[in-house]
Amino acid sequence: MALGIYTLILIAITVVSGISVALLFLTKNTKAKNTLFYFVSLWNILVAYISATSLPMNFMPSKLFCWALGFLSVIAICIHVKNKQPKVQMAANILSSAALIVGVLKLLFF
Repeated sequence: MALGIYTLILIAITVVSGISVALLFLTKNTKAKNTLFYFVSLWNILVAYISATSLPMNFMPSKLFCWALGFLSVIAICIHVKNKQPKVQMAANILSSAALIVGVLKLLFF
């Protein structure tokens, strides 16, 4: 029973991550894109937290890798807030979404 609930949670995390990343790059509205960017970044921090805290204490390199993925979203938020040029904001979008994709893959497979 508990493994079934865990599987459903992992499926929900994967679906929400995929939809949010897809909408981040398909949306043309600037205000909606900014809101989606912050959602993707905060979602990545949550995924990094879940991934890091689900590992045992002696898996320290894997935990540090998970926290580093969460820290990439913090860097992307700083880049996004500091610079309002569209190309720089697109780079922040790519950084945050790539960190989210790697984080979800890490959570599911490694």
